[in-house]
Amino acid sequence: MNIVITGVTSGLGKALVNQFQKDIKTNIIGTYRSKQKLSLSKKKIFLFKCDFSSEKDVKNLIKKIKKFGKIDCVINNHASLGNLDYNPKKLFFLNYCSIEYLILKIFKNIKKSKKKLVINISSHAHKNIAVEKKIYELSNWDIYKLSKLSLILFSKKLSNLGLNSISINPGRMKTNFGSSHYLSFFIWLYLFVIGKNPENIAEKIYKIIKNNNFKNGCYYSNFKINKFPTLNKKLKNYIKNTINICKIKN
Repeated sequence: MNIVITGVTSGLGKALVNQFQKDIKTNIIGTYRSKQKLSLSKKKIFLFKCDFSSEKDVKNLIKKIKKFGKIDCVINNHASLGNLDYNPKKLFFLNYCSIEYLILKIFKNIKKSKKKLVINISSHAHKNIAVEKKIYELSNWDIYKLSKLSLILFSKKLSNLGLNSISINPGRMKTNFGSSHYLSFFIWLYLFVIGKNPENIAEKIYKIIKNNNFKNGCYYSNFKINKFPTLNKKLKNYIKNTINICKIKN
């Protein structure tokens, strides 16, 4: 099995790599942004540097992934809250548009597989979107929320296009998520106190993939099927317009 896992430097991504490296039949294609923070076993893993806020890096990554031929599973795990001098358009591209572009460009590679599974790591933060704001008026948190809602909708779209795809909100985890944010210490402290162990989450995701234990197109919260987000026309148009503004044009 060939599996792509994005954002393997730490947290859930690293835990997923450690979990899948126990499976001798799995080849892991992992992405990272900073080699300085990379501390993984080199066992059965191909590592590629990719800054998902860079169109050039995403396009280069796609070329490398295509060389593997059949792709059985993709876990879109990378995400960022940005920092004080964030670019809203770039941040939404990193958190959503890069994923949409990647999957659609390797769609045929995924379709070759019997499993043909795409898992989007989502969040409880997808609610209460501020549709009255233009993208350059959105805060880091607003953009993060919008990207996670967009990912849930993208999973549904992929299921309608013939792939198996689900969104998983694993709940809060003990990770360094938000490390580049100006409130990073408080985010870390909050997650350290109430967060779950990423290794336990990775094991559950591994079992879902190995056993094909999921309902296609659904949104899972804490590994239970959750109510699919209800969108009014205004919110649908807002998401569509934001994606059109931020996506790669060719």
